[in-house]
Amino acid sequence: MDATFNASLEFYDFDTKLERRGSNSVKWDLLKEEGVIPMWVADMDFKTAPFIIEALRKRTEHGIFGYTHVPDAYHEKVINWFAITAARCSRAACCVKETATSLTLMTLN
Repeated sequence: MDATFNASLEFYDFDTKLERRGSNSVKWDLLKEEGVIPMWVADMDFKTAPFIIEALRKRTEHGIFGYTHVPDAYHEKVINWFAITAARCSRAACCVKETATSLTLMTLN
């Protein structure tokens, strides 16, 4: 990770709680039972960091969402992420399955 990323997170507010119910959140809207904390879903309960929102804003300003060439640097970062994630898991297959599930859920929203 680069220094800009680390510096941005150093000053980010991870403590402010946001109400996620009613936002199509799998974690909070799928379960209707009161008093249950859905800890089986690894979802963010804090606002996305401003530098990520800004990067998305810049990328979408042109308003064209056609097919895009994905640079080699993107693939290298994804491969690196998988390597780091797999190293954290006791079983690499577990990580791949969880990641695939997460990516699938992201495309459904």
